[in-house]
Amino acid sequence: MSAAAVNEAPASGRPRVAFLAWTDRTPRADEIAASVGGVAQRFDGYGLRGRATAPLRYVLNGLGTIAWLAWRRPRAVVTQNPPVFVGLIAWLYGLATGVPVLLDSHPASFGRKDGLWKVMLPVHRFLARRARLVLVTAPELADEVRAWGGRAAEVHEAPVAELTATPAPELAAGERLRVFYVGVFAPDEPAGAVIEAARLVPDADVRITGDLRRAPAGLVEGAPENVTFVGFLAPEDYRRELREAHVVMTLTTDPTSVMRSGYEAVYAGRPLVTSEWPVLRSTFPYAVHAEGRPEALAAALTEATRRHAELRASTAPALTHQQATWASQHAAIEEAITS
Repeated sequence: MSAAAVNEAPASGRPRVAFLAWTDRTPRADEIAASVGGVAQRFDGYGLRGRATAPLRYVLNGLGTIAWLAWRRPRAVVTQNPPVFVGLIAWLYGLATGVPVLLDSHPASFGRKDGLWKVMLPVHRFLARRARLVLVTAPELADEVRAWGGRAAEVHEAPVAELTATPAPELAAGERLRVFYVGVFAPDEPAGAVIEAARLVPDADVRITGDLRRAPAGLVEGAPENVTFVGFLAPEDYRRELREAHVVMTLTTDPTSVMRSGYEAVYAGRPLVTSEWPVLRSTFPYAVHAEGRPEALAAALTEATRRHAELRASTAPALTHQQATWASQHAAIEEAITS
């Protein structure tokens, strides 16, 4: 399939907002678009995969994006970044039509790692100065955008329609802690440290998500018996793992990253263990925070076991905090669209 849309307005009408993303799946785009009465439109490379086909995918996605904008003529546009190319197309559309354009700039788009997005940072800077608003994950990224001459706001995750906060399973005396570790074996995820932490806490069962084809060599084979690799989960299977978990764990080595899985844990009413970074402390103040070393993560799991009743009770104020945060972030998006 060449493109996909959700929350789509009638074909004869102009969407209030279009959230454009060059990817095969991005719930974030779907949910933010729905929150402002818009549509999410994804372009997935027309089925092409792999680095070798990336230039062709970008050309095809670019042509598809131009055609879609000409056809639907949205009254405002939000674009996922990276890739910055869709932002360029949206900026030209905004220049021609006068509609506001917002960038949803993920940490990778700020060029902190080698690769294409570091090379394209001047383009990002150019667009950020001209966008109505740049959505970012962390205060330091917002400061960077403002130093460029742009406007920025921290925006994380909208409420997830499929998730309802329910009481977490109680942890009975002597019962094994069931930990749901959410990741995709990305470079900034310390999966190896999680496995070594599980080895240090043999009375906890750690269930790890992610496509095993992306796992580092030897990681799976060397895991202890209390670690289970559940693979890349379908949405319903993922929600079932959330429901059955005593604790959700999600970690990053990137100090500017705010993981969607942390938000999902709170929206589902589950205690959370996450990384020590300041942005995660402020975003998830009721979580257990730990450095990404095996010993620190093992201590966090032990603490989660000892304090489970307290953490379970804190899921309600955690949800209230998250809902209030989203209300403020939603207002910033709405103001940028309508001002």
